[in-house]
Amino acid sequence: MAHFTISASGDLLMHQPLLDRARANGSGGDYDFGPFFDKIAPYVAKVDLGLCHAEAPMGPGPPTTYPIFNTPRDLAKSIHRSGWDACSTASNHSLDGGQAGIGGTADALDDAGVKHTGSFSSRQRSNEPTFLRVDGVKFGFVAYTDATNGLRPPHSWSLNTYSVSEPKAGAKAIIADARKARDKGADAVIVQMHWGRADLGPPRRVCRPTGEGLLRSEQCRRPARLLQADGPRRWQSEGFGPGF
Repeated sequence: MAHFTISASGDLLMHQPLLDRARANGSGGDYDFGPFFDKIAPYVAKVDLGLCHAEAPMGPGPPTTYPIFNTPRDLAKSIHRSGWDACSTASNHSLDGGQAGIGGTADALDDAGVKHTGSFSSRQRSNEPTFLRVDGVKFGFVAYTDATNGLRPPHSWSLNTYSVSEPKAGAKAIIADARKARDKGADAVIVQMHWGRADLGPPRRVCRPTGEGLLRSEQCRRPARLLQADGPRRWQSEGFGPGF
């Protein structure tokens, strides 16, 4: 029986005041977001696996903020230095920069040595499960969003998303990805969801059918022999509030 700890952050979403401060923190035109995470980093360092949520794309072109975000790729370097091992990238802002923004995000995180999933730079990458290893345990990592702010994905494989009006279809897609990861050797699967509303505490009613579909799935009931879990909960699907 293996025992380990996992933490997950809220949204990393850089509005203009934060961009201004990061520019002031940097030198030579670079952005340094690291000081924003100074108080968080010790908590991330204490766990065996740290997950973050990179909500906005890190694409080409100048930085922009609300309502269409484009964050400097320096954020990926600060994510790595702050101790996060992997990030979900499926959110309502994933499509703000189109496919170029998605590709830029993937390149920035790859260059920083941070694993990621949720949005994809190619069909091939969308078909390859993301794996994380902790103390000999192999995790599949899956991320989805139920909103894109009305923007359509450039390709069917660009973003893990489903319509909020079709929660059962969402659950089916997530379960299929989890099954693919398990079939390729994952001992268990972590699902990180971007859903709900920022101004509401309790889960939205429309989110419940997706969560219930996951909990009823065969993949949820499938034992993970190396995991220490409370009762039958092999999945944990949560919405996290804003980080920055």
